[in-house]
Amino acid sequence: MLVVFGFVKEGENRVGCGPGTRRKTLSSRINFTALCIGISFSFVFFFHGTGEANSFPFRSINPGDQLPGVTVKNMRSQQDTTLDKFQGKPLLLVFIGADIPTKKERSIKALQVVQKLEPFVKEKGFTSLVIDVQGDDSGVINELISATAVTLPFYSDVDKSAYGGLGIFVMPSILLVAADGKIVEGMGYSSDLSKRLKGEIEVMLGEKTRAQVEEELRPVMVEKSAEEKGAKRYFNLGKTMLERGQPESAMKEFGKAIELEPDMGKAHIYLGCLQLDEGKVAEAKASLAKGMESEPDYLPGQICQARIKAKEGALDEAMDDISFLMMRHSRDSSLHYVLGTFLEEKSGVGEAGKEYRKAYELLLKKSHVK
Repeated sequence: MLVVFGFVKEGENRVGCGPGTRRKTLSSRINFTALCIGISFSFVFFFHGTGEANSFPFRSINPGDQLPGVTVKNMRSQQDTTLDKFQGKPLLLVFIGADIPTKKERSIKALQVVQKLEPFVKEKGFTSLVIDVQGDDSGVINELISATAVTLPFYSDVDKSAYGGLGIFVMPSILLVAADGKIVEGMGYSSDLSKRLKGEIEVMLGEKTRAQVEEELRPVMVEKSAEEKGAKRYFNLGKTMLERGQPESAMKEFGKAIELEPDMGKAHIYLGCLQLDEGKVAEAKASLAKGMESEPDYLPGQICQARIKAKEGALDEAMDDISFLMMRHSRDSSLHYVLGTFLEEKSGVGEAGKEYRKAYELLLKKSHVK
C-alpha cells in the first residue's frame, strides 16, 4: 500500500498525518484527511477497494418483502391504479427518470433492452410496466417513447408514491416481483443488462441456477497472442510506474501497450486519466472514449468521465454519475474521494468532509486486510 506523509502550512501551525498533530479548523481537517489518503487522484483509483457489489437500487424495500400498494397514473387513460393490483402474475417494473442528460441516456438504453426482451418476458408470463418517477412533462416521455419504440404501458408517479414508497435512489432501475407480490430482485442499468435481466428471470422461475447464470456472464478465456502478452507487460509496468509516483513514465508505458494492442481498453483509460490530470481535457476525452468502447463498465474510466463533466461545468451531472456508481461500488474509496472534491467545489468543505473521511476509512480498512 502506498503511504505518503506530508504537511500543509496553516499560519504558524503545521498540520500533519502523524499522531498528536494539531488540526484547528474544519478546512485543515479536510486537508488532513485528503492528505492522509496519501495521493492525488492519479493514484487513488489504482488502490481503490472493490468491496462487494451493492446493486439493489431501492432503500425502502428488500427481496422477500411484499410489494407496497403505491399509486401510479396510467399516462394513456389518466386513471390511477396501485401496483399491488397486478398481483397474480409476475411483474417487471422499469423505473425511469430523465431530468438530466445522463439519466435520459441510461433510461433510453434500459428501455431498449426491456423492449427487445419483451417477447421472452411475455412468454414467461410477466406483466411489464414502465413508470416515470420524476413526473417529467409529456414531451420528454414522448421523446423517450419515440427513441426506443417502446410498446409497454407507461405510468407516472405523480405524487411520488413509488419514489418514496420503494426508496428509489438510482434511475433507471428494474424491479422483479413474483406472482404472489413478493419482491425478488432489483437492478440498475449496466452494459450487460440484457443478459443479467434474462438470467434473473430464469433463476426466479427455477429454469437455471445462480451458478449457471454467473458462468454465462463470464467471458471465455482464450490464449493471448505474443502482441497481447507484450502489451500486458507494458500495461503492468505502467501501473508500477504509477505506484512509484512516476506518471510521465507510466504514460509512456501505456502508450507502448497501445502500440502493440491498439484495442487495449484499459490502457487507453489509464492514459486518458493521466492526460486529464495534466489538464489535457480534449486528449483525455479521446483516450477515454476509445477505452470505454471495449471496457464500458470499467470503474476508473467511469470516474474519469465524471471528472471531465465536472471540469466542463456539468457538476450536478457529474455528481449524479458518481452517486450512480456508488450503488454497485459503495466500498470504493476513489468514488468517495471524488464525490468529496465535487461537494467541496459546489458547497464548501462541510459535506465534502464526510466523503473524504469515508475514503480514508476504506483505504485504512483495505490496508489492514492486506
